[in-house]
Amino acid sequence: MVADPALLDAIPDSLIVCNHQGEILWCNKQVHGLLGYCPEELQGQTVELLLPANLRELHQRHRHDYAQAPTLRPMGNAQELFALAKGGRQVPVDIELAPLSWHGERCVAAVIRCRLTKFAQEAEQQTLLRENEERLRRSQAIAKIGTWDWNIPEDRVTWSAEIYNIFGMPQNYKIDGIQTIYDMVFPEDEADFKRYISATKRETSAFVFEHRARKNDGTLCYIRQNGEAFYNAEGDIVRMLGTTQDVTVEHERRRQLQLSQTIFESANDGILATDIDLNIISANPVIEKLCGCSKDQLIGQSVLKFLPQYANLDVLNEVHQVIDEKGAWRGESELLIKNAPDIPVMASVAAIESNDGREDGYIVTITDISKLKINEAQLDFLAHYDQLTRLPNRTSLLRELTARTTQTFTDSSSLYLLYIDLDGFKQINDSQGHSAGDELLFEVAEQLRHCVPNDAFVSRLGGDEFAVVCDFSKDRDAELLAREIIHSLRLQKEFAEISVSISASVGITCCPRDGSDPLELIKKADQAMYEAKANGKDGFEHYSEMVGHLLHRRLQMTSDLSKALVRKELFLEVQPKLHLRDSRAYSVEALARWYHPKLGLIPPTEFIALAEETGQILDLGRQVLTMAAEFIIEWRRAHTSPLSVAVNLSAKQLHDKNLLSDIALIASHHEIDPAWIEFEVTESVVMDNVESSLRLFNALKKMGFRIAIDDFGTGYSSLSYLNKLPIDILKIDRSFIAQLPENQDDLAIVSAIISMAKSLNIEVVAEGVETEGQYRLLGELGCEQLQGYYFSKPGALDSYIQSPWSVWD
Repeated sequence: MVADPALLDAIPDSLIVCNHQGEILWCNKQVHGLLGYCPEELQGQTVELLLPANLRELHQRHRHDYAQAPTLRPMGNAQELFALAKGGRQVPVDIELAPLSWHGERCVAAVIRCRLTKFAQEAEQQTLLRENEERLRRSQAIAKIGTWDWNIPEDRVTWSAEIYNIFGMPQNYKIDGIQTIYDMVFPEDEADFKRYISATKRETSAFVFEHRARKNDGTLCYIRQNGEAFYNAEGDIVRMLGTTQDVTVEHERRRQLQLSQTIFESANDGILATDIDLNIISANPVIEKLCGCSKDQLIGQSVLKFLPQYANLDVLNEVHQVIDEKGAWRGESELLIKNAPDIPVMASVAAIESNDGREDGYIVTITDISKLKINEAQLDFLAHYDQLTRLPNRTSLLRELTARTTQTFTDSSSLYLLYIDLDGFKQINDSQGHSAGDELLFEVAEQLRHCVPNDAFVSRLGGDEFAVVCDFSKDRDAELLAREIIHSLRLQKEFAEISVSISASVGITCCPRDGSDPLELIKKADQAMYEAKANGKDGFEHYSEMVGHLLHRRLQMTSDLSKALVRKELFLEVQPKLHLRDSRAYSVEALARWYHPKLGLIPPTEFIALAEETGQILDLGRQVLTMAAEFIIEWRRAHTSPLSVAVNLSAKQLHDKNLLSDIALIASHHEIDPAWIEFEVTESVVMDNVESSLRLFNALKKMGFRIAIDDFGTGYSSLSYLNKLPIDILKIDRSFIAQLPENQDDLAIVSAIISMAKSLNIEVVAEGVETEGQYRLLGELGCEQLQGYYFSKPGALDSYIQSPWSVWD
């Protein structure tokens, strides 16, 4: 038979033409319907492609026999044959073979018919249908998508199994029309969902709507509904098909993304996102403002262009190493800004990890710390320099002596400390006020700067006391300097009603001859200075054995103080603190006083310092706290208004292991509420051992007492320590208040302290308020409480109980 392709293609059965070697030369389009192959997929392939593996060897033998005698005949001789469809499915077939001439070549045509009965075909179709349904079910479960079908005229709803799973319903849950779907919607979202349904009915359109829903166990989830309406020939809506998808995870991701974006956009710090090479890919508005560039100008730039100090390869490697070890790096830097001064910043870099755990980029946070640096500089200045004279303070002197006393001394080199105290200064302060005294102190500082050698260290220790540290080869050089200082400080001050002469007394110690401990050198120089005063003032004395006579008096005072503590010769006075809220005093400071049977009233500066030095401060402290407790009891018997009492704690008390138990015992014995007592500790004492102070303060706070830092600004502290310490009150040292409101430097410092304290939620008390101008200015600056002679001097306990002070008195 000669092949006519057009004729062969019209045969309703599947037809394959192949040569006697089994190569498929041509097939009609019906092969695709039976076996799933397109004609072009089979041409050039061997016919074994269409045979199951177990029939291929047998087929090759039959093909060889047929080639010897090609005739029209069935294949298989009543055996069951199977063809292998695309995808591996076996199809039962009948095959007839016929010789054929194809383009002049002897070939064979194979007619392939499916041997399935109608029942078998239906069964196979059912199997395929079940397989497809199972695939659909699994796909819906994976995607968390279910389908529903609403027969609108009958209000009958059916849905797939996944909808039961989404809502945690049993598979036999009764479906009651469209209302069943409405019932699954969160009540606040139901009205919107119904509007979408109505609009779809009305406008013949599809809809997509997301809503909240409650699962069967009450769990909140988020659902996306898709729906589309279908109409009959008359245009009436008869059906709506839709899908229900659980998008809770997607919704949470969107929420987190939106939250992250909100934080990114509204953060107070500048935030940059970069790729792995530190090139900027996103920036928030703060960083745009800091750099003076728009986001478009920043994107694509390297972060290192703005933080050039980290462009150094070694430094950058260290940063990467920290990020690898800890996940983030943090350090100070300077932000480089075009045509503007660099800004000090705190930069932090955190790695962004991809899903496989590899670094995919970085988040760089930039915090402007300009104000913090200014505050730290101010606090550092407060810690190490005297505000009035701008000379180094006592803390700086101790640091200088510590450094210089550790050096190696020779026969021709010694360290000399000159301790200077003004003669007659108190008379000026008492008669002309603190402003006149401050003017004199400033002038004294200038005189000292000009009369000492260039390498000398000049310090103001406080009050009218100064110190000079110098290296000399012999005592004579130190004496020449002492004489020069004394000569320079012989001043005559003329005032409206009085003329006062000022001079200086100088005490000299030598290291290593008189010792090498800084505190010991200062103490001995102080003793030598008092010997110079005792010898007529306006002169100098070296520390010597003769000066030791001063110690005898101090020992006598120590003995007298010990007896005074036993005899209870000490008593209290109180000085109120004005609260600007209502111009009342809700707190008073307890001040210890000593009336000596022979010497009369002993200044507290003398006996408290002596008690601290000798250790008697512990007994003194217990007596003061006991008297304060007794005062509180008397007060509460006489008054209904609240009142707390501030009690000072010294350095030695802070290191007393029995302090807490003593305090608890006294409070318990007198049935004192801890909230009625404040403990005041000077800033310098706190900063001597911050960790120890922190432990003590935490214990006192736990017991219910309040903590105040006294003389703030005269010691060294920092924002980080203030934030760590559990303090309630800061008391600004009187030295910063004395020259207000005229002194602008002191004004700036006081304002900074008040602002800083408020930011840390700490109360502020200004000490030493003596004028109406100071009172009004401090009120304007936001200082809540004031204490000083402008309102009241310290007074006896009995008189205060009988006539409690107020601003109207």
